[in-house]
Amino acid sequence: MQRKHLLLVLAMLLVSCKENVTQESKEEIKSENSTSVLVLSEVNSEEDGMIFDDSMFATNTITLGVNESYALRKICKKGLEDAWYEVDSSNWEVASLDSLDFVHGLKLGKAKLTIYVEDKYYDYIDVEVVEDSKLVENNYLDLARLTGKTVTVFGTSISDSSVTAYPDNKPIFWTELLEQRYELKALYNEAKSGSTVSYSVSLDRQGVSNISTVFVVNKKEVKEHLQESNYAIIFAGANDYLRVVTRGNIDDVNDSNYYEKESFRGAYNYLIKKIKEINPKIKVICMSTIPSTWAKGASNYTNPNPADTYNDRATLNNDIHDIATLNQALYIYMYDVWNEGSDVLNYSPDGIHPNSLGYEKIIEKMFEK
Repeated sequence: MQRKHLLLVLAMLLVSCKENVTQESKEEIKSENSTSVLVLSEVNSEEDGMIFDDSMFATNTITLGVNESYALRKICKKGLEDAWYEVDSSNWEVASLDSLDFVHGLKLGKAKLTIYVEDKYYDYIDVEVVEDSKLVENNYLDLARLTGKTVTVFGTSISDSSVTAYPDNKPIFWTELLEQRYELKALYNEAKSGSTVSYSVSLDRQGVSNISTVFVVNKKEVKEHLQESNYAIIFAGANDYLRVVTRGNIDDVNDSNYYEKESFRGAYNYLIKKIKEINPKIKVICMSTIPSTWAKGASNYTNPNPADTYNDRATLNNDIHDIATLNQALYIYMYDVWNEGSDVLNYSPDGIHPNSLGYEKIIEKMFEK
């Protein structure tokens, strides 16, 4: 048994107190409305007969990918976060718990964690470790998944906190909120204002083609950051639409032409594959674009092949979804973060760059179940 030693105020652990506990109830107490089994163990007298009448955790099921970890204390119910408990696993080869309360997915399979509190009570958590394809189909982003992790972010001015559209009232960016509120180990912000995912002729004409995301991901220091990271978040595509980048095909871009081949689908597919090549253990999260009043062509650039560009953001977001799914990356639909019509200026006063209210909405949407 792996032991955990943390502080506990016993009174906070008791949801109910039953003074007369029968011998049968000492052995097993089952809730008809819950899958968890709450058992009173090692009770020496009826005076000790105090039991939980509800689960200790917000969920009794955890789904993980291989090499992914989960902060168990983040799903403890209020008052139990600092409990003193012990943990046993039915299969330590599939799932284990470290000294910092992180459940680790080690290999495909299932395991049952038994959480003992004060050597008297216990609750179960079922852990299933699955392929990434199943993980992204049936999962969502949550606090326990990101706690203590290192994250690298790719994106545009919506994520690049080094610049702002509102210098007189600079908002706190969603990347800053993520790092501050969710107890990240580190966040590397590789977002670049004005960047497209793919190489763009319009960027090249401005002499800044090196800010395209496929160029950024190949920088030495960015590769080092990715090697340290547990997650990579891609929140990009807005400028590809505005700069009228060619839609292209998913196999258009490769290591030999990423700095010259204009193709959104090719670049997005290449970006995810390159991230996973740099760090095979990393989990990739792809976020769609958000509503904007800025029209296609706002960069005053005319694409030489206008027949193969995006006519609406919905098509671009569908492509992000499909490419994310193809590469077993988690896709988060963000386009309904606020109403496409009247709400846009409330949350992004210039029509595209969020204010503080907008960034709060973005963080809420990211973690929405």
